[in-house]
Amino acid sequence: MNPIVRIAAALAVASAGVYVAADSLGSALAEANPTLALQLAPRNVVALQTMAGNLLGDVNDPAARRSAAALADQALSRDAGAASAAITLAIIQGVEGGNAKSAALMAAAERLTRRDLRANIWQVENSVARGDVAGALRHFDFALRTSESAPDLMYPTLNAAIGDRRLAGPIARLLATRPPWAIPFLGQLGSAAPDLAGAAEFYLMVKRLGLDPPAIGWTAVVDRLTTAGDVARARNVHTVLRASDPAALINDPNFRGVADSPSVFDWFPSVDEGLQVQIGGGVPQLSFNAPAGFNGNIARQMLVLAPGRYRLRNTAMLSDDNGSTPAWKISCVGGDSFESIPVATAVTAPVAFSVPAGCRAQWIVLALTLVNDERPTAAQISNVQIERIP
Repeated sequence: MNPIVRIAAALAVASAGVYVAADSLGSALAEANPTLALQLAPRNVVALQTMAGNLLGDVNDPAARRSAAALADQALSRDAGAASAAITLAIIQGVEGGNAKSAALMAAAERLTRRDLRANIWQVENSVARGDVAGALRHFDFALRTSESAPDLMYPTLNAAIGDRRLAGPIARLLATRPPWAIPFLGQLGSAAPDLAGAAEFYLMVKRLGLDPPAIGWTAVVDRLTTAGDVARARNVHTVLRASDPAALINDPNFRGVADSPSVFDWFPSVDEGLQVQIGGGVPQLSFNAPAGFNGNIARQMLVLAPGRYRLRNTAMLSDDNGSTPAWKISCVGGDSFESIPVATAVTAPVAFSVPAGCRAQWIVLALTLVNDERPTAAQISNVQIERIP
């Protein structure tokens, strides 16, 4: 299916329930209870056009269309600026095949207001039918700027559209102009996008256009890609958007701090009762205090190391009387640990280890192994480095 036709189809389904609503056009009573308002004031324009919109809840019901048209005609006869009434008549004309009249009425309504969600949906669908991507996106923008209901209706359509490069580029360029809905949209895209690869490229595209996407959005894509097994793509997105060193084998080796909305490629401290872990926070280091008897993980990060030989070194200060032994445990994602390297002081030589074939991604975990359940454990680690052995 042509991608622009998919926009129209998605909106046509999603917007079926929107035609029962009207935007803020008059008194609270006329909106909230137009039936009562008409009993009290039969010529009330706001009540007439609100009731007309409500009657149009089922656009496929000829009787409902006739009643809605009659009320909308009354509203326009009393006030030529009754935009919602014009929109109701335009929708009816469109359903009944009067496309020219529908377009004329909708154009007149748009001159009166750009805040009506129904009008913007109609204009999106009309632009799509004409193959006008720019026009469709212009009305997406109008709707998302002016209607609180628009995100629930329009975000799913845009989420699906960014999977097609013919649409992703124009959408990214629109977001780069920084409309007020850009950051909220990008924040939800990562967890909602049906096309993960498309969403990953879209975040990179937006970044190239000068807009920094919120971490809560792109880290969701990174984690979803990792779960789906597309680790290399996930790592690339993380490196670009976190502005990390692309040559580094471990992210944030100097423990500058816990990242905003951390992904699997960031340091992630464990949360356990009695365990205190601090990363950064004024001093670039990982420090922890574990209670007596603690046996478990302190922090972890995912790595993408090719099979081969590596060496690990770190700089740390250890308490003299620890109850547990801190160590770096390295394992294949989804597998058992294949290396355990004790946390060492600065004078200790680096330790070599090997990544086996078929191990596409790894966890590095700072863990404690209990040796004395009567003593707590504390340490300060200022850096950890991994380098390839030629």
